[in-house]
Amino acid sequence: MATPSQGQPNGQPLQMGNIIQAESRRRLSPVSFSSGQLRTLDLPRDTVVKRMEVSLEGSFIVNIASGSALFQDDWMSKLCNRMDVVIDGQRTVKSLDFEIQRYLNNIYSGNYPRRRYGTAATLTTLQGSTEWLYGTVAYPATTEYFWIDEAVTVHFEMPLSYAYDQRMATLLNIKDVSSAEVRFSLANIENLLQFGNAASITSYTDVNLNFICTLIENRSVPREQQFFDFKETVKRTSYSAQVSGSLIELNRGNALAGVSMMVKNGNANKTLSDVAVTDIALLVNGQQIIQSTKYKDLQKSNQGRHGVNDLIASSNHVSQGHAFMNLIQSGRIDSSLNTSIGQGVDQVQLQVSTAASSGVDPATYTNGVEISLHQMEIAAVPMKA
Repeated sequence: MATPSQGQPNGQPLQMGNIIQAESRRRLSPVSFSSGQLRTLDLPRDTVVKRMEVSLEGSFIVNIASGSALFQDDWMSKLCNRMDVVIDGQRTVKSLDFEIQRYLNNIYSGNYPRRRYGTAATLTTLQGSTEWLYGTVAYPATTEYFWIDEAVTVHFEMPLSYAYDQRMATLLNIKDVSSAEVRFSLANIENLLQFGNAASITSYTDVNLNFICTLIENRSVPREQQFFDFKETVKRTSYSAQVSGSLIELNRGNALAGVSMMVKNGNANKTLSDVAVTDIALLVNGQQIIQSTKYKDLQKSNQGRHGVNDLIASSNHVSQGHAFMNLIQSGRIDSSLNTSIGQGVDQVQLQVSTAASSGVDPATYTNGVEISLHQMEIAAVPMKA
């Protein structure tokens, strides 16, 4: 076998003596769904994690008394209100909404992850036969099985960084930490029904659903090596009437790499909306404008810049209600917005304006226009003792 040397220092051949330098993959124990419970999964404390693939797999039977029951938006976020990754009992690296994470997967790769389902009177497979792209999905006929095959990828290695040394700066080193766990804040299974839907569901039976986590690892990293956290958290704000230039406080103290937004209208079904928010701007100390744009222009920019797959049909499309504001320059995470007090930053705010309740492209405020903000930060990790 040849020894390739292109790109190596001084033209030296690649050294492949240690097989565990290869990318590693490990499927962890399933986390079973149970309505309204907090489930935890211990992560193996012998590795360095690049990313984690999370999937929802399984089936149930639904018993419908009357009406046309519909699923809306997705299943993972309806069954799990929040997924947290917590180190040493207090260091929260991730606090995620699966619905927003699904959109970010599209930003990172130019395509959405799997979201498939199937239905039949008898359960003979768990392989999804239909892809759910957008809009709503009808429930199965009463007493039939419905099965789910949905997935997202959670990144610890900052995926928007181009340079190798920069991507490697945010791995999750959990070698020798005192604890490392994933926490699933599970919702009631009744949340699967579309918001405001009048169908009468008698019960969900034979429920066998599991969240599956698979770690993608770089095991060869020395246990003493220090990294930054690629920290992600979600904040929600609701408006009961039109606002102009409303200010939403964002996190301070770290480097802000991006903000992903999800907007839901205040109509009967709280549907994802492209028009309920009209203008957005990112402000530092109440006066310095970092970015200012229309919400719809930011959506167009996402599609043009990141190659977002965004098919549209019957006025619905796969990225409906979502937009992402990138803050890193030329793929370098050290260009992220420094929000520390030491840099003279007292406030970081997102300024938003919402649509009128009448006229062209109105918003509905009956159930409140809801804005969910997914903040992406580069955060320093406490030094190991």
